[in-house]
Amino acid sequence: MGNNQAYYKTTVIDSVTTQGGPQFDPAHPVNNSPNNSGLNQLPPARGAFIWYPYAPSPDFPIVGTGGRTAEAGPVFYRDDFRNAARAFPQYYDGKLFIYEFMRHWIMAVTMDKSGDLVSIERFMPSASFAAPIEMEFAPSGDMYILEYGTIWFQGNDDARLVRVEYNAGNRKPLVSAQVDHPKGALPLRVALSSAGTVDLDEDSLRYEWTIARKGGAVLQRLTEPNPAFTFRRPGTYTAALTVTDAQGASTSAAPIEIVAGNQPPSVAVALVGSNTSFFFPRVPVRYAVRVTDREDGTLQSGRILARRVHVSAQYLKNGLPAAGASTSGNPVAEGRRLIEGGDCLSCHQLNRKSIGPTYRDVARKYHNDSSATARLIQKIRGGGSGVWGGVAMPAHPALTDEQAAAMVAYIGSLADTTTRRRVLRPWRERHAGDHKRADTGAAVAQCRRGERRNVAGRFETECGGNSGADHRRDAIRLLGRSEADRSDWRRVGDRHGGGADTISGEGREDHRAPRCADRGPAGGERAD
Repeated sequence: MGNNQAYYKTTVIDSVTTQGGPQFDPAHPVNNSPNNSGLNQLPPARGAFIWYPYAPSPDFPIVGTGGRTAEAGPVFYRDDFRNAARAFPQYYDGKLFIYEFMRHWIMAVTMDKSGDLVSIERFMPSASFAAPIEMEFAPSGDMYILEYGTIWFQGNDDARLVRVEYNAGNRKPLVSAQVDHPKGALPLRVALSSAGTVDLDEDSLRYEWTIARKGGAVLQRLTEPNPAFTFRRPGTYTAALTVTDAQGASTSAAPIEIVAGNQPPSVAVALVGSNTSFFFPRVPVRYAVRVTDREDGTLQSGRILARRVHVSAQYLKNGLPAAGASTSGNPVAEGRRLIEGGDCLSCHQLNRKSIGPTYRDVARKYHNDSSATARLIQKIRGGGSGVWGGVAMPAHPALTDEQAAAMVAYIGSLADTTTRRRVLRPWRERHAGDHKRADTGAAVAQCRRGERRNVAGRFETECGGNSGADHRRDAIRLLGRSEADRSDWRRVGDRHGGGADTISGEGREDHRAPRCADRGPAGGERAD
């Protein structure tokens, strides 16, 4: 993706040897292929319209850094949408839309009458697009964007078709709905909340909560923004919020499911006669699991069977950072932050193979190699290929050596959690288990929580297909099974993250992945 930067002519001597030659001349390209039935002397290659490297671009700084997969969408001509219901405004007439599979942005490019570049600007800068691969305008004037999703060659949860419509007048409210107790024993009193609901035009709002049996009859309608309601019969119910502004425009949040008649169990793990701050190599850590359930009894009494309780532990060599503390003093935590916030996780996953190897496989490969750190730092910053196959890894020259070292430290720490991790035996309250470790560090468990965010602005999005739930993992010291409920994007301008209820069980790990590759799904780069 350079401005007519030529490749070097390479001669293949044998299967392992090549010989470099002079650079090709883009001003006088020659096609000497024996399969060529046309001209040998070709016209000069045209310079790129927009070009950028892995590092910050001095010519086009707005495009950012990282992997590169440039894609060109349509040029919007307003005359083509004279009768469209929601045509984009005159401001975008004649602008080219471009988008990036790796960097998740969409840009609007302004050109002069000759088609030469005038300026580039972000389109919907507050939105993030999960590897866009196609873009078209519909006869209605709406823009449709096809997003490939997070992981290569997988059925991605965040693969979706997005519709972007322009609202030239009154904007609909952005609705947020929550409940404090989605599950509980009877009588179940819940507090419903509309906190986070906004109207960008600052109109007065009218609220209507609809309480109903799931798939059945409506029980009651409530008109307060934050009402309370008591369920007195067991069953599964929904609470749906619709908000209407003064102009009559309304938005409905996805219904919230509420289960009445079953209190979630209480789970605790205690250390029995063990030090709660330190442990010593190869000395058993004894633990006891306590489970209490209002309807089903306790693990101690035997009413809850031990085989229904699953316990797992994870080992973090550098321990957990203090709550709210900066990660700057913890290279493992800092490395994880850089990887999850950068463009690496579209090629690599923690334990699922993508276009590149899993991070756990990388950790295993270099776990006992004391000289690997310097090589991996260079590989992250400079790119390369050949270790895990022929697909090249893009360079990340914008990263410092210290940042790359932190990323290597985080990846290396995964070897500990992988090679020595095992599911712990469940015990009743009167029994204790033990778990041996050969190193020092902190043993923790992990669960995930959903998060929710709004996309605000005049351009509004509506998504269909798989779930748009965003997940993040939080380290905790006590673990039951984390099962995240996910909901589709049901309305314009809203993303719904799944809530998680922690019950007895083995935790699951998941990453919401950023990107780390050049090119789209048909061919790409991968990292070591």
